[in-house]
Amino acid sequence: VRYNTLTVGNVAIGAGIIIYGASVSIHDNNISFNEVIANSYGNGAGIYVQNNAGEIEIRNNDIRENKIISEEWARGGGIALWQPPNKVNIIANTIEGNTIVGYDNRGSGIWIRYPGGNMNITGNLIKDNTGPKASINSAAGGGICIMDASGEVRIDKNIFKGNEIYNGGGLYFRNSINTVVTNNVFDGNKSLYGGGISYFNPSDKSYGLSAITQPWPVFANNTLVNNEAQIFGGGLYYYTNIVTPILFNSIVRDNTAGTGNDIYSLTGAEYLVEYCNINTDDLIGNWMGGNNINASPAFIDDSCHLAPYCICVEAGTPSVSYNGIEYNCPDHDIDGELRPLNGTADIGVDEVLLTGIFESGFCSEKHQLVSYPNPFIDQTTIEFTLNAPGLATLTISDVRGKILQTLLSENLPQGKHQINWDAKGLDDGIYFIKLNTNNETTTHKVIHLNVE
Repeated sequence: VRYNTLTVGNVAIGAGIIIYGASVSIHDNNISFNEVIANSYGNGAGIYVQNNAGEIEIRNNDIRENKIISEEWARGGGIALWQPPNKVNIIANTIEGNTIVGYDNRGSGIWIRYPGGNMNITGNLIKDNTGPKASINSAAGGGICIMDASGEVRIDKNIFKGNEIYNGGGLYFRNSINTVVTNNVFDGNKSLYGGGISYFNPSDKSYGLSAITQPWPVFANNTLVNNEAQIFGGGLYYYTNIVTPILFNSIVRDNTAGTGNDIYSLTGAEYLVEYCNINTDDLIGNWMGGNNINASPAFIDDSCHLAPYCICVEAGTPSVSYNGIEYNCPDHDIDGELRPLNGTADIGVDEVLLTGIFESGFCSEKHQLVSYPNPFIDQTTIEFTLNAPGLATLTISDVRGKILQTLLSENLPQGKHQINWDAKGLDDGIYFIKLNTNNETTTHKVIHLNVE
């Protein structure tokens, strides 16, 4: 479905595919280079679905370079759904390079308004979709724009990269309280407000939703890096008086903004930030929470997968609690692997498997087994205490449990002992010091870094 142009004086919708009032399954299509040109209302250059009676499934499509040009509305450059009353699944599509140009602009990639059923938007690549960044009437949702949802909205395992628009470069919500955003990467999206995510729910535009007190919108195990907002909230921008956004187990780093590099909340409502890798000095607004870390994450090859020695590994939590409600982390990661794979959840979208060895933390109390410095570059000093004399064996293992070195194996007296370990020649990563003595075993985790 390619190179179709729809030019109508007032209302022009669905240049590629248009469907009214039926169950919908659109899969395995190339829907590209379609164009809507309208004086008043231009919607859904690639796909437009309205008032369907059954479920909607849009799966495994390539939806690229579709465009809307309108003097008024321009909504849904790639996909536009108007009032879907039942379940919506948008899964495993590439939605790239779609454009909207108008006076009231929403959803360069995807626009959905008044969804009545539950929505599942999973496993899509949402990249380089653009809309106006000038301060005009409305321009929101460079990647996705969701408005006035009454059912649950679940956004999971998507990659938002390089999308741009005035408000909500990657993802924009308006009046959608029952929202769960998990395992998504937001990388390099741009806007004036909310480079990665913009969540808009003011009390004066709640459409009767202000009576809902639970559950609050949840943002768990996401990675937001390198996003930019010229004014407020490089990573996330909250404008809400009636809900408390819940953010946990997420990497929110290296975002930039005029004010609030990582998070900006315009209103007085509280928001929760727990077990995140985030610089809390970059949080603007009335936030609460704790157990956050502030360190550069180590990725393997992109802004998604963690290196085994990354500080985010096993630094998250299975759940957080607010107002007596338990909010659980997702039971899988962006690759579909189980979470947690080890003792507890990781921070970010990726879950790293440490196999073959019991890991008991950075400072093991049994035998007071410690090392310093940790992390270390070339050498670290290992200390331990024996409660009784006997044979002590000290080994170094990798994350798979393979023994790489035996530092000592000899009879030692009771008391404190010390040994230096030279790790030159070993790769960056997590290693384990294991002490065996008197039929007892203690394990201690260390991080080795190479500096060139």
